[in-house]
Amino acid sequence: MPLRTGLATLVSTHLEAGSAIAVAGESAAEFAEDLVRSGAPPLAVEADRFALLTAALDPPNVGRVRDLPEGAVDLVVLRRPWRTPADVIGALAAAVRAVRPGGEVVATDIDVNRLLAGPSPRYPVRLLYLAEPDVADRLRLSAATMGSVGTEAVRAGLREVVTLNYDEVRGTYEDVAGLWSGIRERGWRGAAWVPEQRARSLLEDVATSMAGAVPAGWAVDREPWFAVFGLRP
Repeated sequence: MPLRTGLATLVSTHLEAGSAIAVAGESAAEFAEDLVRSGAPPLAVEADRFALLTAALDPPNVGRVRDLPEGAVDLVVLRRPWRTPADVIGALAAAVRAVRPGGEVVATDIDVNRLLAGPSPRYPVRLLYLAEPDVADRLRLSAATMGSVGTEAVRAGLREVVTLNYDEVRGTYEDVAGLWSGIRERGWRGAAWVPEQRARSLLEDVATSMAGAVPAGWAVDREPWFAVFGLRP
């Protein structure tokens, strides 16, 4: 099922005709496809955790943001490409180099604090973290915060830095049964850190508890994310 996020529509409104966009990190190709649906240029290069959208006839044959020529693109979208928050500044520095002067960098990550605060009907995966605190702790260690990314964006040289909270929709289903089927297929973030038998049992418990909490005929698997926007001088 395609990734759906209002962020793609918002980003696309900032672009002029003929713009080139690089996307790096988690679900880069899926986000790139969402950009194309929102009016961005076609997908020209797709690699592991990297995508390049451009109408150019001879796009750079690269697989990472850091391999792009300096000033090669109008926009770089970073989708939590870092393994830990300590890696954020390096990812931002590479993005700033790759974007043209006056171009934009958008750095995003899952908003763990907002996720753990709930409510569970809006963010069903929260129930996994409530049941498995160790998984929640590992997620906290891997994710950056909006404040820290904003600070690092300024350190990397970006200006006019602004922030935004938004939700990423991983799937929309006709009923709760479809929701849980989709979750089994795609997996929840952090579920791989739980022993398989325990994960299966936990999923069934969560499905039961959520059955009466989701409006009939409408079930969504979503996560809260944040975005930090900045311009290269």
